[in-house]
Amino acid sequence: MQYRLLIVDDEPAICSALCTILRVEGFAVETASSGQSAKAALASGAFDAVITDISMETPTAGYDVIEAAGKQNPRPATILMSANPAFAGDWKAHGAQAFFEKPMLISELLDRIRKLLVDDHGRPAA
Repeated sequence: MQYRLLIVDDEPAICSALCTILRVEGFAVETASSGQSAKAALASGAFDAVITDISMETPTAGYDVIEAAGKQNPRPATILMSANPAFAGDWKAHGAQAFFEKPMLISELLDRIRKLLVDDHGRPAA
């Protein structure tokens, strides 16, 4: 079984690049281009991890995505990302388990995703 990830970003190039890399690494990946579409995706199925930009249709849309993910059972691992770290504020208080400043090192993101998935699911990630 593949881990199922949701990538949320209003920048198509970032969604596409992350989606391609994560698929090559063995993950099943879906994308959403807004907080609203991410919440709809979360409502329609379970994800093992959600990686979301903070600022999309609103400056804090990513926090809404993290909140919606926190209501899922089982709760997916959650990662925030932003090109402007000032937007991150106290990201842990919003329920995120990790934060990355864009552009991020893909190797670090992959390591963090795998660690969160092992911690959350107790079996090795892809």
